[in-house]
Amino acid sequence: MAAYLGIDTSCYTTSLALIDDQERIVADCRRMLSVERGQRGLSQSAMLFQHMKNLPLLWEEAAGRLDGEQPVAVAATAWPRRESGSYMPAFLMGTAMARLIATTTKAGLWFLSHQEAHVWSALLFCPELLNNPGGFGVLHLSGGTCELLQVSLNEKHLIVCRKISASADITPGQMIDRIGVRLGMEFPCGRQIDRLAATVPAEQKPVFAQKPALDGQTSRQISFSGSLSAVERLIDSMRPLPDETVAIVCRDVLVYIADSILVWLDAAGRSNGAEEGSVPTITDVLLCGGVASSDFLRSQLMSRAARNDWRFYWAKPHLSTDNAVGAAMFARRVACAATDNVLLSAGRSR
Repeated sequence: MAAYLGIDTSCYTTSLALIDDQERIVADCRRMLSVERGQRGLSQSAMLFQHMKNLPLLWEEAAGRLDGEQPVAVAATAWPRRESGSYMPAFLMGTAMARLIATTTKAGLWFLSHQEAHVWSALLFCPELLNNPGGFGVLHLSGGTCELLQVSLNEKHLIVCRKISASADITPGQMIDRIGVRLGMEFPCGRQIDRLAATVPAEQKPVFAQKPALDGQTSRQISFSGSLSAVERLIDSMRPLPDETVAIVCRDVLVYIADSILVWLDAAGRSNGAEEGSVPTITDVLLCGGVASSDFLRSQLMSRAARNDWRFYWAKPHLSTDNAVGAAMFARRVACAATDNVLLSAGRSR
């Protein structure tokens, strides 16, 4: 069995995955990073330390699925985005592990961005989007990213991401986590908020209702910082909050994020094509990243997609959160492509 190895060391999770020649998942090994209760994340040094402890254990687990074979190619996430100046120390541990494995197994070694890895893993179950002649839109929604991308294939059938728009301040993931911590939840808070939001009856009146805020200068960027402050003030003013009210707040926050996404898409993805960065042809949008794994958010967006003329595609929930399956897919694709590709030259190690 030919196997392809992917490694991702993000702010939330240590991940290692194997796929085969048919892009079937052979191993999907992950360990969440541990965050003390009441904290809203980790320092980069703390991330590095936990990744250092986790990676050998994950490789031992994954290697047991290889039946004595060696990976054909290895790919690791090395930067948040494939752009100049994009850097995060947490990825150093993943790239170091990738170099070690590739050297000892004689496998090919390549690097990609964390964002590209998210897109590749989402495409595993939405391959039809790769047939769009004009490309397709991607909404990357996570704890550290809120970006609308135009994605297309280059001549080697590898994705090229072009940023169309981004949040003007914080991301939806940051809003969710900060509100969750304010409500006494453990970080990261997305799953807890998603679960509580689903328990609120549809007829329940909101305690927080606010119109989405587009950035005043461009009107093509979405802003979440003002709404975050409003929700935090609301929570503090209602203390102590009964469990029912906590659930309503969770529901209202996710409804607000869904409303904001639709308004933002209309503003940023539906321009007339005259201004720089506009992409008038986007109708198909793939959602990926940890925030996109929310079942409640998905239901809110899907219920309104048709009347807004959007066609939404989704990463599988377990492939929306941080994972290494996308990196493994990249390893397979690049190993099968000619190595003189311009896209690969920036990320190719050997």
